[in-house]
Amino acid sequence: MDTRVDDIIVILRNLVERLPYKRTNEQTKESQLSSTYVDAIIRPLLDDPTNDNFLIWSNNIVSAGQLERPDFVRMELANTGFYGPSCVGEIKGEDKTNDKYLPIVDLMRIALMGKESIDRNYYSGILGIHVVDFQVTFYLNTLFAEGLYILYEICSVTMPRTIQELRPFLSVEDMLPIKGILNQCKVIDDSIVDRKKEGISMNQIIKLHTTGPFTFNK
Repeated sequence: MDTRVDDIIVILRNLVERLPYKRTNEQTKESQLSSTYVDAIIRPLLDDPTNDNFLIWSNNIVSAGQLERPDFVRMELANTGFYGPSCVGEIKGEDKTNDKYLPIVDLMRIALMGKESIDRNYYSGILGIHVVDFQVTFYLNTLFAEGLYILYEICSVTMPRTIQELRPFLSVEDMLPIKGILNQCKVIDDSIVDRKKEGISMNQIIKLHTTGPFTFNK
């Protein structure tokens, strides 16, 4: 049985149950985008209680010493505590579509939080999910060589806004490998202890790009 196809079927079922029939004139802000649309798509891919893996809508610090607060994570339950994350995600609503600053910051946060988890847990990789408006982009963050962390795009899909827009979304074969990639991310790579390097913090990056020669346009 191809469980990847089952995941896509569950995603489509979730969307049918949650999507409005007609588009409204209101902008879909982050909270509604998260609960109605994003959760319907990512939960079947990330949530796996049978194997003690959980999608957590956090907006909380996920580990001691980490300052960043992702919008959602995938954590693994071990005994009575969670560890990870093996996936981190950030979301910006439709009202931030034209903002050139915050989505870039979110993408950098995904990269930095993924690096921290790789260094701490010796994961082979971390799945990153970046949502801006109705566009969902999946990334793989991995330690490619000593001190060289790479974040590269796996695929990008446009979420349907209404039931009437669901038909074009039926061809979502790009998402089929996501769960397999995520499972490979959790493979422990003991060589990371010798290859990892410390990096700069998110605050240092923001300071560099707001006071240095290359600045973000807020």
